[in-house]
Amino acid sequence: MTTTVGPAANGRGIIIGGTGEFENLRGEFVEIDRMTRFTVDGKMDINVELRLFKQ
Repeated sequence: MTTTVGPAANGRGIIIGGTGEFENLRGEFVEIDRMTRFTVDGKMDINVELRLFKQ
């Protein structure tokens, strides 16, 4: 499931900076979540993937 909803016009999130080797980089990202298991006591297993797009 893609959960990213903007604020970029194409629905992607906006990257405005980072630290170390990512300092001063700009770009966009998409977050993709995969829920693989739920239990009756409310626990869940989930994988979160961030796809980064450098400008």
